[in-house]
Amino acid sequence: MPACPRPLAALICLVSGALMAAGSAAAQPSWVDPPAKTAGEPAAKPREPAPSFSAEPKPDRRGAERAPVSARTTRNADRIAADAAARAAARRAAQAEERRIEERRAALAEERRAARRAERLSARPPRRAPEPVAEPDGRMEDWAVASQDLTRAYFATFSEPNGVVLGATPRFYGDRVVFHGRAMSLSALLAEKRRFLARWPERRYRARPDSIRTACNAGIATCQVESTVDFVAANPGRGVRSEGTVAVRMALSFAGGRPVIVSESSRVLSRDRMASHD
Repeated sequence: MPACPRPLAALICLVSGALMAAGSAAAQPSWVDPPAKTAGEPAAKPREPAPSFSAEPKPDRRGAERAPVSARTTRNADRIAADAAARAAARRAAQAEERRIEERRAALAEERRAARRAERLSARPPRRAPEPVAEPDGRMEDWAVASQDLTRAYFATFSEPNGVVLGATPRFYGDRVVFHGRAMSLSALLAEKRRFLARWPERRYRARPDSIRTACNAGIATCQVESTVDFVAANPGRGVRSEGTVAVRMALSFAGGRPVIVSESSRVLSRDRMASHD
């Protein structure tokens, strides 16, 4: 206890000392021994710990927020993939259409080229059959002479009256004749001649002697005869008259032993048509 001055100070010091002693005694714990255990007395059950109530866990807002974001991201990814697939399909379809268009253009171009080739070929003049080539054969000279004789006789006969011409025509021609590019039978040829004779009942034909040219081919037993013929034809009933010059081309066959005309064509070189004065 501290020393206190006297007299009043002693009292104050006494009171403060008591207070300090009381406070010290209160601050120290008082230990009491537990009572002794008696026989047969059950041991005290241990006290169960009081439940500890911890604060409720706060919800994980980040997880809750991430779940909708993840679903939205998945939907966006699906939509992007679908759009990409659609664009790829459209691109493939466009490429396929372009290929079809190119193939069609190529086919049309080939068709046009084929058409132009066909036009060029059709515009070309037809090839003439090769001229029979005279071969060294002992019969060629005889055939050439016989062909020229038949040609002169033919034009002389054709200058006769109609009845004589129609009666003599069968002996000049074969059974089949190509007359001015048309194949026909002998009877059809006689009908053609009959119409011509009715149109021009008066005729005079004369082959120029120096114009007759002959080429024979022993392989096919045929001679080609070309001649230039002056003619005069008239029809008094109609009062018309025609005269001029024609180039005549005939093919004579010797296959049957005697010469017969199997082809005949002519081309007018000059012609004057006038009213008849007869």
